[in-house]
Amino acid sequence: MKCKTVKYQKCFNLGNFENEVIGVELEVGENEKAEFVLEQAKIFVEAKGKPLSLRQQQINKDQHTVNNPENNSYTAVVNAQKRLDANIEISEDDLPF
Repeated sequence: MKCKTVKYQKCFNLGNFENEVIGVELEVGENEKAEFVLEQAKIFVEAKGKPLSLRQQQINKDQHTVNNPENNSYTAVVNAQKRLDANIEISEDDLPF
C-alpha cells in the first residue's frame, strides 16, 4: 500500500480560552517517502503556529546554535539549520520545500 497524501494539523492555545487549529495537507510525490513529507508538514505548521515574537526567539536561538557548533551536538546543529531553512521559506509565505 502506498501513501498518497499526508495531513498534519495542530491546535495552538492563543490564551484567553481561544484556540487556533493550523494544518496542511500535502501530496506525496512518486519518489518521496511519506515520513519525509510528514516531517516537512510538521515544520511548516509549527512555524506558522507560533506568535511572531516566539518565532523570532527560536530563530535567534537556532542561529546561535548553528554559529557555535562546537558547543552543541551534531543533531542540535542539524535540526537548528533545518528550522532556519524552513523559516526563510515561510517568511515568504511559501511551503518549506
